[in-house]
Amino acid sequence: MDGSRVKMRQFLLLILVFPIFVFGQDTLQMVSFNIKWLGHYKDKENVQLAQFLAPYDLIAVQELVDPPFEGVYEDGIAYVQDQESLQFFKAMEQEGFSYWISNGDSGKEKNHIVGPTDEWSVVFYKATKLIPDSSRFYGFVDTPLVLNPVFDRVPYVFPFCSVDRKSTFSVVNLHLTQGAGAAAIQQRQKQFQHLMTWVKSQKERNQDFLLMGDCNVYRSEELFVVHQHGYKSLNSALKPTTTTQYSSGKGNPFDHCFYGDSSQYEIIGDSFQVLDLRAWLLNQKAINMTGIAPFKNGLFSYRYSDHLPIQFLYILGIDTD
Repeated sequence: MDGSRVKMRQFLLLILVFPIFVFGQDTLQMVSFNIKWLGHYKDKENVQLAQFLAPYDLIAVQELVDPPFEGVYEDGIAYVQDQESLQFFKAMEQEGFSYWISNGDSGKEKNHIVGPTDEWSVVFYKATKLIPDSSRFYGFVDTPLVLNPVFDRVPYVFPFCSVDRKSTFSVVNLHLTQGAGAAAIQQRQKQFQHLMTWVKSQKERNQDFLLMGDCNVYRSEELFVVHQHGYKSLNSALKPTTTTQYSSGKGNPFDHCFYGDSSQYEIIGDSFQVLDLRAWLLNQKAINMTGIAPFKNGLFSYRYSDHLPIQFLYILGIDTD
């Protein structure tokens, strides 16, 4: 009997014997969220964003443009603490999150710059469920981190395990090239191909790589290169994930989570959804939407984001690799 059938039998047995275990407290609610230029805008609604994200267990964040603490880059250059990003990190910690941040920043033409020229990568997580697993590979998938021939912003890998160490997976946080033109699409194809080659080259026992983030995809044809390598997108239906849908009724399907065969039973495929931030704010009576719903002067994206989070469920306790 081949390995996939063995794994399927194990999965079905768990569902039959332990239905509450599988779909109850041992199911992670995982999120990816591009928060526009986090750390740049002084009027970002950090507390509201943190409260909105509080129910979830892991949040991969894109567009953190400045660090919440001071330190020294690996090349010896010092950087300063950014007060705007610090306020968001404090709000997230208040909601029970810990965080794991990249050991540097990456940019298309420059890095080590204050402002939205470059980005740090960060994952927030609930320490009651997850532990960063530094015994496995973590870090950038490629070098150099600036003027990279493939990536505008080099993806960063965050390996985690469950607190009982029975489940392992790695989040690969993505922010791929933006643009609808032919050159941008071709560059994203190179990036997807590079990511698939990188995944296939990993020799560690864990093969649960979750590639998630802002991929700037416009059409389903862009996903073919990923599918050819046995990976699937939870957003294969191309649901819009940008907040332009609030004003124009039409958004773009930029945000995705890709997974391979090693994760096909841990991920609950039909759990994927785009979280409605505006509906939550209205329900909480947290905001006067006057001037924000029609996106006058980009106010909603400055205070919140121009993307909506994507969310899916991941089952712990059935990992076999």
